[in-house]
Amino acid sequence: LKWRDASTPDETALVEAALKQYQEHFQPELRSAPNIATLTVKGEDLLVAHWTPQGTEAFYSELILWDTPRETSFLFRLPP
Repeated sequence: LKWRDASTPDETALVEAALKQYQEHFQPELRSAPNIATLTVKGEDLLVAHWTPQGTEAFYSELILWDTPRETSFLFRLPP
């Protein structure tokens, strides 16, 4: 994937909505702006976003958002 900043109003709105959803369910603060990538799979647009948590209290080292037209998933990279 080629990571970049969110650059369109739709990308920014989607990332902001996902961040709000994250904050309703999880504690660790995220760094302010994620890296994102967009791609098309079988005709569907996907957005992938990547954050790292702030501070050392997080139980994971990175958070990946996988957003499709049908669902949004949060993936956590856990320590070994």
